Amino acid sequence: MKLKALLSGVPYVTTTAPLDMEITDLCFDSRVCRPGMAFACVKGLRADGHDYIGAALENGAALIIAKHAVDGVPTVVTDEPEITLAFMAGNFYGNPAREMTFIGVTGTKGKTSTTFFIKYLLEQTLGARVGLIGTIRNMAGDIDLGESHNSTPTVTELHALLRQMRDAGCTHVVMEVSSHALALGRVDGIRFRVGVFTNLSQDHLDFHGTMENYLQAKLRLFRMSDVGVVNIDDPASARVLEAAACPIKTFSMQHDEADACAKDVEQRGADGVDFNVYANGRSAHVKFPVPGLFSVHNALAALSAALELGAGFDDAVRILAEVPHVPGRAEVVPVHAEFRVIVDYAHSPDSVAKIVETVAGFTAGRVISVLGCGGDRDRTKRPKMADAAARGSDYIILTTDNPRFEEPADIIQEMLPGVAHTDCPYEVVIDRREAIRHALDLARPRDTVLIMGKGHEPYQEVRGVRHHFDDREEVLSYMAAIQEGSV
Repeated sequence: MKLKALLSGVPYVTTTAPLDMEITDLCFDSRVCRPGMAFACVKGLRADGHDYIGAALENGAALIIAKHAVDGVPTVVTDEPEITLAFMAGNFYGNPAREMTFIGVTGTKGKTSTTFFIKYLLEQTLGARVGLIGTIRNMAGDIDLGESHNSTPTVTELHALLRQMRDAGCTHVVMEVSSHALALGRVDGIRFRVGVFTNLSQDHLDFHGTMENYLQAKLRLFRMSDVGVVNIDDPASARVLEAAACPIKTFSMQHDEADACAKDVEQRGADGVDFNVYANGRSAHVKFPVPGLFSVHNALAALSAALELGAGFDDAVRILAEVPHVPGRAEVVPVHAEFRVIVDYAHSPDSVAKIVETVAGFTAGRVISVLGCGGDRDRTKRPKMADAAARGSDYIILTTDNPRFEEPADIIQEMLPGVAHTDCPYEVVIDRREAIRHALDLARPRDTVLIMGKGHEPYQEVRGVRHHFDDREEVLSYMAAIQEGSV
């Protein structure tokens, strides 16, 4: 594509490059740069692309997108290379975002479940073909576009995905919009018909530094949306309402004045939760098939978004009772035993507290929790996660999650203060496979084994390599071996 076309409508300061030069592709990783490509100097968590200009040029970069001109090299000078790249990526892929309706979901917890529920509601009530972008996988309607590596893809991956979705006939796209994506400008240039705020609690401080920075990143979504849908039960909602540059619709389990409100909530154990919903001057009873009080908020968020997009109240409420299970979210593993096994993605103090509380609420016996913390992530949440698990569990096994470039024993050592001061008995089993097996060995009739941290993930990341590892597979294979008498 000619540079002139790539720069159409793109924010930048100046360029030293001829506008008729041909650009073959865009990148921000010097290692994948090839002849004819434009290299953007994006600043990430650990590296600044400006430090890799030389490497990009050695690999054949034809154009540099940077904060300063590079002597003797065609350069697009811009104050914000990340945002410039986002707009250029839109142009490169034919701006598919302009042809679809976008729903963005942000928040610490509940993004994945809420996007799945919105997708299903829109498909079943509007007959829409809906693209999904998120933590578990990317989809164009019923076409699986592959597993995700980030909640929100990198900017070039995002627009390539959007092109695939539009070519597959998608009319709507619902996506998780992470704080990283908002802070790094990955979704700049996309207008969201609806932006959803689920909640805010401690996470990702390794990237943002402070909770204020974390919140400010999320607030950006509500300056890019036509309407916001906000959980006013969350303390941070007041800041969202204050900062939003769009009309706001609210949902709540506590405030009758909310636009969508759930009342008379009754939990049905692992089978789900019942409640009465009030919205658009109407009311109905919902038998929601996902357990936990937190699931009511996710259901209200999805319902509110669907109503904003034209779904009828009666149809939307009926479909809420039929939503499919979201992989790795309070997922019951079919072990055919006298105890229950649940796998959940909980990996923040608040999410651990909520899933443990939910499981304890429907467990007649003991809650045996298996918990690890990821390496190279916010270290301050490690004892808090252990503490949250201890407050609702009857026994805890501390183990490895994705250690990445840290030593598993060092991570667990930082978790120990959170559980050591409680009365909850615990032990350390560093190997995650052995930890899961030990928990299953301990389980008695009416107990629940709760395995937290990885949820849907089919891998364990160690020293930059992802090795196949699926908590659910580990449970099923060990239980099969027990039943066969081979262990």
